[in-house]
Amino acid sequence: MLVNDLLFIARQGAGAAPLNLRPIDLSDLVERVVGDAKVIAYDKSIGITLAKGSASHEMIQGDPARLRQLFMVLLDNAVRYSKSKGAVEVKVGESNGDVTVQVRDQGVGIAPEELEGVFERFRRGGKAIEMNAEGLGLGLPLAKAIIEAHKGRIEMESRIGKGTTVTIVLPAKGGGEQA
Repeated sequence: MLVNDLLFIARQGAGAAPLNLRPIDLSDLVERVVGDAKVIAYDKSIGITLAKGSASHEMIQGDPARLRQLFMVLLDNAVRYSKSKGAVEVKVGESNGDVTVQVRDQGVGIAPEELEGVFERFRRGGKAIEMNAEGLGLGLPLAKAIIEAHKGRIEMESRIGKGTTVTIVLPAKGGGEQA
């Protein structure tokens, strides 16, 4: 798995990451991933919720397996760096013809000087290392590679002690369109 993820990141860097594109309902996919992620949050008593009013039936051209992997990376990070009994909120929306997904936690946050480098391979911030010795620093670089392969973008805002918000923006597509 690790080798495949590294290859995907490298191929995306060269503009040749393989995707199995098809029309998918991103709202439905996110809802299923949120349900699956509750298992990883259980031991820390962290609630993961899909925000009320989240968009429904937002269609995109995407690779469901890679997008599922992307959202699991983001939710795993949100849980991993949250304090026990914290909360993670996921919200699906639409903006200017794009589909957005936000993952917001109330975790330890990322220092401003470290925020710029979070998408670099094998890089982990000081708080990440303090809180959790596990991890290779490949989750966020993989997330970025998946998003960029889908012609989207990933943005991150964070405040120490207040938490982090990751926003994914993907181009919306009608169910019948081809990429």
